[in-house]
Amino acid sequence: MSRSRSRTPASSGRSASRSSSRSRSKSRSSSVSSAASDPGAEGLSVIKVQSDEAALVLGRGGSTKRKLENAADCDIELVNTENGDSNVELRGPARNRELGRDYICFLLLNKKNEPLKLNPEDREDCSWIDVPQDTIGYVTGRERSTLHALEEETETLMFFQDKDIGGSGPRVRGQQDEIEKLIILGPTRGRRIAQLKLMSAIESKSPGFFLDHRNRWNLDDTYGGKLGLTTVKMTEAQFTYALGRRGATRKKLERASGAIIEYIGYTAFISGTKAERRRGRDYLNFLLDQREGEVNVNLDGREDVTAVETPEEYIGFITGHKGSELRSIEE
Repeated sequence: MSRSRSRTPASSGRSASRSSSRSRSKSRSSSVSSAASDPGAEGLSVIKVQSDEAALVLGRGGSTKRKLENAADCDIELVNTENGDSNVELRGPARNRELGRDYICFLLLNKKNEPLKLNPEDREDCSWIDVPQDTIGYVTGRERSTLHALEEETETLMFFQDKDIGGSGPRVRGQQDEIEKLIILGPTRGRRIAQLKLMSAIESKSPGFFLDHRNRWNLDDTYGGKLGLTTVKMTEAQFTYALGRRGATRKKLERASGAIIEYIGYTAFISGTKAERRRGRDYLNFLLDQREGEVNVNLDGREDVTAVETPEEYIGFITGHKGSELRSIEE
């Protein structure tokens, strides 16, 4: 079987050592890795599942299978057997196949409304976030649509640790002050993006939940300096300007700096390497200075700036009406 799959390093943060295009044998003769002695070598693992479980792994239009593949970074195929059940075939390095098996197990437990007994501190592929119970509906969306979209965007999988939260079971009523733990599984950078986006959504519905309680951030792990954290406080007017229409300005800051940038309340959370965070902070400050008047950039020692001399009479032509031409170039 030959398959080609491309990955986006900016969103997943996965090792570049894995090829985005792989060619593999279609043989299903063994459920044991053909390269067990080398954890980085390609291999095959097989999980036997019932037909109803196979449907859950596949998801509507194959959407769940794609999320599992992206989160575990391995290829997954469903193969029908003669007795009417199915085999789930996982192809990739041993570590990725192990993650794939785990994620399928967690998925089936969650879909069957069974408790997910998982300690995030015991896993390197796991983060978590506190969610106040009165914001759960907002965070998950109708029929879990909001979480599904976020999982797709960040190449992660998310499950509430309580079996009755986010599933089909009854929710606890009359306990709006309770906090539930949302588990996030997948690549490091994707998990951090998901954490910050969820924090932003929760803070908008429950002001002060995170900004007034730093102990709830759960952002201390820098993953070897790759995902440190810098914060910049803004006024409401500055926040509106730095956000832009439908978040367009924030996204441009994020792309230009290479950092993860999310606004939680009126505070900018900038995550990434030291260089990425410095660029993100500087670009945000340049933007806020621009709102007040002229921007002065010290070019000394900066490798991320190119200065272009522009005749004064051409400035209006280059910028366009209200800066529209420059904004188009930035996009």
